[in-house]
Amino acid sequence: FPVTIFRGKSFEWTFIALHLGMLLTVASGLTRQQRGGDASFVGGFFWALMIVVLVLGVPIRGMMDLAEERRTRNVELMTAAGVSGVGLAFGKWMSLMTQGLLLVVSLLPYFGMRYFAGGVDLVADAKVLTLVRLISGVLTAGGLASGGLGGLARLAGGAGTIAFCTMLTSGWLVIVTGK
Repeated sequence: FPVTIFRGKSFEWTFIALHLGMLLTVASGLTRQQRGGDASFVGGFFWALMIVVLVLGVPIRGMMDLAEERRTRNVELMTAAGVSGVGLAFGKWMSLMTQGLLLVVSLLPYFGMRYFAGGVDLVADAKVLTLVRLISGVLTAGGLASGGLGGLARLAGGAGTIAFCTMLTSGWLVIVTGK
C-alpha cells in the first residue's frame, strides 16, 4: 500500500491505537488490583501513552504534513488564494491542537476510572496534563516552523524546540512538586 492511502487516516489510527492501549492498560490494572496485586504500573503506562501521542505524535504529524504540502505545492495554492504564511501555519497549528484536545477529552473516562479505582489525585493529574498540552503546543509550533524549512535548518529548529521544552518542563516540575 502506498503511504498516501494512510495519510488522511492518521488521526483515526492514532485515536484507535491510543484507546486500545488505554483499555488494555486499565483492564490489566483493574484485574491485577482485584487479585490483590500491585496496579501502580497503570499510572506510568497511562501517562506514557498520552505523552507519546501528544508530545511526539502530534508535532511529528504537523512537521510531516507541512513538509508534504510544501513538496506537493499545496502551500503555493493556499498563498495564491490569499492566505498568508502566518495564517496558514496558525490554522495548521490550531487544527493539530484541536485534534490533540479531542484526544484528551476522549480520555476523560480513563481519568475517572483511575480516580475511582486507584484513588489518584485529579488535581495533580490536571497539572501534569496542562504541562503535556503546553509542551505539545510548543513542539507542534516548532515542528510546523521547521517543517517549512529544508534539511539542516529543520534539524536545528527541532533541536531548539526540544531544548526549550526541556527547560519548560524543568521549571514546571519545580512549580508542581515544590522541589
